[in-house]
Amino acid sequence: MISVSGKNWSQQKVNKNLVEKVKQDYELGDILSQLVISRNYNNSEIYGINNNQKLPNIFKDDNDYQKASDILLDSINKNENICILGDYDVDGCCGTSLLVKYFNHIKQKYFFYIFNRAKDGY
Repeated sequence: MISVSGKNWSQQKVNKNLVEKVKQDYELGDILSQLVISRNYNNSEIYGINNNQKLPNIFKDDNDYQKASDILLDSINKNENICILGDYDVDGCCGTSLLVKYFNHIKQKYFFYIFNRAKDGY
């Protein structure tokens, strides 16, 4: 397989018997079991994959998330031009990119601005 940057990717060969054992012992799927074997995960790392912890509900105790969601939905329903203010770091760029892709998909008007730390400051 060739990556976007033109690099050749190949799948690491793993012992199929070990993959089957991990699948049975930890009730994981085929691909995840192959990754566990190829990366030599220990038991605690495997447990971290397979635990069923519930994530906290961020909307439950913080009304700001709900208010922001309501404002965004209202702007989309009114077909208003939405400004996406992104940060230059990884999560800021990724978040901006996801919103751009989503707004393109739903044909929403938008523009974005990624802060420049040298020009705009912190």
